[in-house]
Amino acid sequence: MKICDKYKNPKTDIHFIGIHATFRWKHRLIEGFTFKNLKRFNIEGFLNVIDDINTILKVNSKNPKWDRLTLPNLEETQNWMLEEEFVTQVIADVFEKQMFIIARNHNIENLFDLFFSNKKKIYLSYPIITSIKNTNPELLDIIQNEILKQLEDLFVVFNPLTIKDMSLTNSMNIELPDLISKITNKTKDLIKTRTVERDFRFIDQSDAIVVLYQTDKLSIGVISEIIYAHRNQKPVYMLYDGSKSPFLENYTTFLSNNFDDLLNSLKEFSLE
Repeated sequence: MKICDKYKNPKTDIHFIGIHATFRWKHRLIEGFTFKNLKRFNIEGFLNVIDDINTILKVNSKNPKWDRLTLPNLEETQNWMLEEEFVTQVIADVFEKQMFIIARNHNIENLFDLFFSNKKKIYLSYPIITSIKNTNPELLDIIQNEILKQLEDLFVVFNPLTIKDMSLTNSMNIELPDLISKITNKTKDLIKTRTVERDFRFIDQSDAIVVLYQTDKLSIGVISEIIYAHRNQKPVYMLYDGSKSPFLENYTTFLSNNFDDLLNSLKEFSLE
C-alpha cells in the first residue's frame, strides 16, 4: 500500500505494512486494526499471507505469550486463518481494492513480479499426491524445477504445492509440537476443505490455469479445477498425454501432448 505523502519515504515507491487482520487470544477474536486507522493510508491492495498449518503451530508453540492452556490447536489455528482471509477480503471489498492470497513459500523473485511487472497470473494445476508423488516422483521434480522456472519467466505463478497441509491427512510420521498429541478427524476434514477453497481462490485471482496432466491416473482434483476455471471464464492451457476427448476439449482453451507447443501458446497468451 502507498502511504499518504506526509508519511511517505521519498526514496520508496511502495510500502508494505504487515499485521494480522484479527488476533486470537484466549478464545477471543480481537481486531488487528480499525477502519479509522486504515483510512489514513492510500491503500492499493491487500495480501493475505498463508503458511503450512503445522509450521504456524510450531511457531506459536515456541512463543512465550502462549502456554499449554491457551495455545490454539490445529483446528483453532485453521479457523483463525479462515477468519483472517474472510476479514481481509471484507476490508478489501469496502475499500474497493484487490486482495491476493500469497503462500509464505512463494518464490520471492516471482512474487516481486506481482507488484513490479505487468506479468499475467496463472494457477499451476497437476496431480500431486493421488498419482505423481506416489508413482512418478521424478516427474514432480521436473514440474517443480524445470517447468516451473520456465513458467515463472512468463507469469506470476500460484503453485498449490507451496502449501503442504494435505500431507497431514495421510501421513503417520508427522512432527508436531509436544502439546499436540494427535490430529483429529475433524481437523483433517477442515484441512481438506481449506485446501479445496484455497486452490479455487488461487484460480479466482489468476488470469488462466495451466494443467500438466502427464499420468494415466485419475485426479479428481485436477478435473475439478479445470471445470471450475472454465465455468469462471478462465482460459485453460493443458498438457495431456492421453487420448483426446470432446469433453476435455470442451473445457480447455489449448490442449496438446507436446510441452513445447504448450509453451509457445502460453508465450503468445502472455503478450496479449
